[in-house]
Amino acid sequence: MTPELQKVWSDNGSKTSGAWEEVFGKSVVDEKNWRSLSYYTEELFMAYHYARYINYIAQEGKKEHNIPMYVNAWLKGPDQAWSGRFPGGGTLPQVMDMWRYAAPSVDFLAPDIYLPNFREIVENYDRLGNAIFIPETREGDIAASRALWVIGEHNSMGFSPFGVDGIRQIPETTDVSPAVSALAETYRLINSMSDLILHNQGKGTMRGILVDKENPKQSFELGNYRVTADAIDRKALETSASGGLIIQLGSDEYIVLGRNLNVRFTPKAPGDLPFVGTDKVYEGVFKDGVWIPGRLLNGDETFSAGLKMPGTSIQRITLYRYK
Repeated sequence: MTPELQKVWSDNGSKTSGAWEEVFGKSVVDEKNWRSLSYYTEELFMAYHYARYINYIAQEGKKEHNIPMYVNAWLKGPDQAWSGRFPGGGTLPQVMDMWRYAAPSVDFLAPDIYLPNFREIVENYDRLGNAIFIPETREGDIAASRALWVIGEHNSMGFSPFGVDGIRQIPETTDVSPAVSALAETYRLINSMSDLILHNQGKGTMRGILVDKENPKQSFELGNYRVTADAIDRKALETSASGGLIIQLGSDEYIVLGRNLNVRFTPKAPGDLPFVGTDKVYEGVFKDGVWIPGRLLNGDETFSAGLKMPGTSIQRITLYRYK
């Protein structure tokens, strides 16, 4: 069970039969905290019956064309704090259990994300084996960084900013706006290394990076190293985000697709060789799935144990240990 359902069910005696309020309790209403599950029992009731109906539609649809089916959701937020202010019974994280039980023909549940807490929302959907797909979200510069993170960190099988097909141009020119260009370039690089990304999904050899105003630094362990990332241009985090995905190729070798990032490495376990150095960093591209090295970076273009990505690029780094 999700923690939300587990709590209300256990608080009411973990009953296996009874009326809705007997099993899940009488709902509470909290108008001061939008994250509270106000009218939760009513929302569970609505989700169950809505899911049963949608399951029938999905079943009938698969008889004609057997493709994966999903349902996307309008999320609750500060101005839409409970069912009735957002569409009640939709595929929100707190009613995920009801949808999985009552709509087995629906293959995955997906969020439309226009709220600022993007990271939290994705994490709440990456539960109970639910595959991650983002069918709607903000487009532009911030979407480029979020796409890299959600693919690298949550093995997302799709990321679809809304309105991206409406090409925006800089006034009085024929040039595409920088925000659209950033997203297009990021998608081009993701596509070029899609075979490598797919090969590493679910193996613990790939992670996502997302730094923004609320989370200006990120650290995690990958292979033999602790990876720490922050933004080169911190002012850009006021309105956007920096992001990337990193893949472990060997014990001391990584490849990073990122934008506006500093990435540094320290040993996870210092042992007899407590220090880390950069052996070499190549900027390069993938063509037909094959890595083609370009410039060999050095000096101020790298760190003593890391790399710098002022724009959007793919870099391959080899490290060495010493004492």
